[in-house]
Amino acid sequence: FIDQCFQREDCSLVGEMVNKTKQEQDKISYGSLPRWKEVSYFMQRVMMKKLGFLSDGMKIGLQYGFDSGVTLDHVYKNTPSGHTWLGKMIDKNYLNSIGWRGIRQRKVNMMTAIEEKIALLQKQGEKVCILDIAGGPARYLIEIAEAYPEVEIQVRDYQEQNVQEGRALAKEKNLSNITYVQSDAFEASSYDKEGNRPNIVIISGVFELFENNDLIGVAMDGVASMIQDNGYLLYTGQPWHPQLEQIANVLGNHRQEKWIMRRRSQYELDYLFGLRGFEKEQMFIDNWGIFTVSCAHFKG
Repeated sequence: FIDQCFQREDCSLVGEMVNKTKQEQDKISYGSLPRWKEVSYFMQRVMMKKLGFLSDGMKIGLQYGFDSGVTLDHVYKNTPSGHTWLGKMIDKNYLNSIGWRGIRQRKVNMMTAIEEKIALLQKQGEKVCILDIAGGPARYLIEIAEAYPEVEIQVRDYQEQNVQEGRALAKEKNLSNITYVQSDAFEASSYDKEGNRPNIVIISGVFELFENNDLIGVAMDGVASMIQDNGYLLYTGQPWHPQLEQIANVLGNHRQEKWIMRRRSQYELDYLFGLRGFEKEQMFIDNWGIFTVSCAHFKG
């Protein structure tokens, strides 16, 4: 019986996973809500519009999008700030939401993964080159650049605002081993096979924002084309989130649209990377089961 089980061909469940989470997304996007929820979300939107400017975190989110790099930067700093005591109190409650707590734990897990791979590559005598394909200001990579001056780091981002902020942070810290480049992670031309050849590539908090697998496939193919053989990919996932409906009905994204997300199961995400030669070796997850950080080895 065991021999028969192992002789069976692998059956991909990705299509089923996509359909399930797409139905969930469509229900959030187009489905009707109970009256009490409609009233609740309406009141939350009104309160944010009227009082959100008092909280620095909400003010940033309203201006640049709650999924933007500058929003994450404020979340990572985790220091309540705002106009008057009321603004600071609002900001404190905002920063303590379950989603942002999970995001901060994701940062801790990503830092752990990066430092482990740096140590592993250096033990093998390799010069470490890190690329983040859409990192925003990437304050956490500023910390890595400070701790590892021998490591070369390049951070890319689509938004000029994030690139300029990152450059200012690097200049403030007098760091020469981290650079910022404006680039679109979903353009095939952004991945120069003859130029930068990193051996650690980071994809953090990006794919969670886009539902289309063809679109993120462009970035996956690009990374596979330029990463060094035996390099490492560190990527985040969001297999579950308790506030998807609330986020979609209250918060806006960087395009000033409703922030509607499609969850990807960890199986789906790992499968897509596996098709491109990435072999998953390790995974971290927060205590709430919201955000994952996975480590995969590229075999070339």
